[in-house]
Amino acid sequence: MVLDALRGRCLDIGAGDNMLLKLYRERSRQADSFDGAVASVGVDVVDWGSDCVILPNCRSLPFRSASFDTVTFVACINHIPEREAALAEALRVLRPGGQVIITMIGSLIGKIGHAIWWYSEDKHRDIAEGEVMGMDADEIERLIAQSGFTDCVETGFVYGLNRMWIARRPL
Repeated sequence: MVLDALRGRCLDIGAGDNMLLKLYRERSRQADSFDGAVASVGVDVVDWGSDCVILPNCRSLPFRSASFDTVTFVACINHIPEREAALAEALRVLRPGGQVIITMIGSLIGKIGHAIWWYSEDKHRDIAEGEVMGMDADEIERLIAQSGFTDCVETGFVYGLNRMWIARRPL
């Protein structure tokens, strides 16, 4: 779902093993539209052994203002205690008209899932104060609106258990 929505130069926050951008680069190479994909960047606070930029947090991203076309938070905004600051930074680094993409499972599914999924990242690292295992749609929509994004569209996937929001930085 997210791969199909990527546009231009992307910043993937909470990129983990950077698989999203690897797939984006491969798809772009095949489509002969590689420039934005090759300039894309993944960031994370944990080194998962990929080519991500490792940051202490998302309060202050080390990128110029208006330098990305897309910023993604794939299944990670719940793991970012400084959510409001991270979305403010996403707005700052997006070009006018750029898009933010957020995916998230609900809080109930998140609690159950993180308890039983053997590969869940919380089994491999310490959990920070303020992290939650999922967030409900109203919480995500409030964060998006409070951060100054507009034109928010929500889509369900994986039998409606997961959600994707795409919103824009105003022109």
